[in-house]
Amino acid sequence: MPKNKDEKKKIELDPKAILKNKRNIFKGLKTRTLILKTIKKAPLSAQEIAEKIGRSYTATFNHLHALLQEKILEREKVGRKYIWGITGIGQEEIGKYLKT
Repeated sequence: MPKNKDEKKKIELDPKAILKNKRNIFKGLKTRTLILKTIKKAPLSAQEIAEKIGRSYTATFNHLHALLQEKILEREKVGRKYIWGITGIGQEEIGKYLKT
């Protein structure tokens, strides 16, 4: 267990984790970065993503929904659950936002 903040594993934040319509606090950026890294490997359900990143289902779903509203993610219904994937559309908008 790390004794101080310097010993904690540093995470490089994904620029796509920055949202236009939400407060971008570090904890949320970190969670969204973990979500995006996980989904880049393979599209997954919200429950699978939550388990892989070590966050609650509710927190994960809230971040997924925020990313969906910004068109960074999309979801597709497969059977009884939704599978989340990256769209590629929202990233262009975020890039424009970051440049301004």
